[in-house]
Amino acid sequence: MFKLLLHELGLRKWAIIGWGLGLAIFGAYIIILYPDFAEPMANMNLEDISIYQLFGDFGDFASFTGFVSAELFTVLPLMLGIYAIVNGTGTLAGEEDDGTLEPLMALPIPLWQLVMSKFIALAIAVALILLMIAGGVVIGFNALPSN
Repeated sequence: MFKLLLHELGLRKWAIIGWGLGLAIFGAYIIILYPDFAEPMANMNLEDISIYQLFGDFGDFASFTGFVSAELFTVLPLMLGIYAIVNGTGTLAGEEDDGTLEPLMALPIPLWQLVMSKFIALAIAVALILLMIAGGVVIGFNALPSN
């Protein structure tokens, strides 16, 4: 099962690197952009616009917390969810399309080990992408000018 897990992680290597770097750069970029948006957002009167009242305490887009929660913490989980759904649904279907499902099912391992190795590989891939996103966010925080 361990060899199959390593094989699954090897197949996902470039997806992990691509999605992780892309989302990490996006996270750092959003945080670095905050000083440019702080003053224009502070000058806007958002209380008159009814859609912004739905945000409650997070509706203060001029504050760092409101800006990050509106811009960063709404998009990154959605993008990571898209990665997980696409790869999760394509795990066994991709094997069937590639023609490798039959040889894989012929291996002398139980079906539950096959499915669990694919699930664990996907969970590790998502965790690695989350670590890369966290690194990008930390880089973004460190790049902010000190006041």
